Amino acid sequence: MYKEFLIQIKQKLNCNPLSITSDFEKAFINASSSVFTGVKVFGCFFHLKQSMWRKITDLGLKTIYNDDEKVREILKLPQSLAFIPKEDVKLAISLINSDITDPTIIDFYNYVEDVDGVKKLPCLKNLCFRLIYGM
Repeated sequence: MYKEFLIQIKQKLNCNPLSITSDFEKAFINASSSVFTGVKVFGCFFHLKQSMWRKITDLGLKTIYNDDEKVREILKLPQSLAFIPKEDVKLAISLINSDITDPTIIDFYNYVEDVDGVKKLPCLKNLCFRLIYGM
């Protein structure tokens, strides 16, 4: 479905974008890369934050997030990954979660590492790269 849609856009607008920003839907990311040769696909920071908030809620951490400033800081730290260079992300993740012992918070961090955009890092390059290079 996405591929057909993007082919129509490419044909009608006669364009081949240098970059596309999307949510983290794997099918759209794959279709974009397939239709637009050489395109850089960036993940959307808003959607990354939104998916993290949904996971916090799903894990039953919403109340403690709202009530405990320290827990809130720990759960917000992964958002900062979008502002550091791509090559430093893996080290940053290991530093952030090295002191975490609560199993539910560990589950949250495992989720963060497994999010498609985080694992493949398009979104993490997004803000840092775009701010530096004016994209």
